[in-house]
Amino acid sequence: MPGGKATIITPHWASNRAYGDFTHADKPVSEMFYYYLNSQWRKANAPDNDIEWNPDGYACDFDCTWGYGMHEQIIARNSEYQNFAMTWYKEACQDLHCTAVSRKKSE
Repeated sequence: MPGGKATIITPHWASNRAYGDFTHADKPVSEMFYYYLNSQWRKANAPDNDIEWNPDGYACDFDCTWGYGMHEQIIARNSEYQNFAMTWYKEACQDLHCTAVSRKKSE
């Protein structure tokens, strides 16, 4: 449905929580994954991952934005420190929060 919205929260790939829980049905998620959900980006940058060229490829089309659930000792710090920590410190990001909005299919 065009305009449909979903919020997806997963353990961040750099958090130990992404690996230890046997109930997680799939591999850890990184920010890069959400680019592949956008048909225009996928066709321009990774066409072999699109259903048009690969029968196991993606057929979806979403605009995605994301942010982070930060470790409690990082979230209280200023934004400059948070950005540094996200880049260089494992466990700084605990969760990855994504909002995916379905795009209207072109006719």
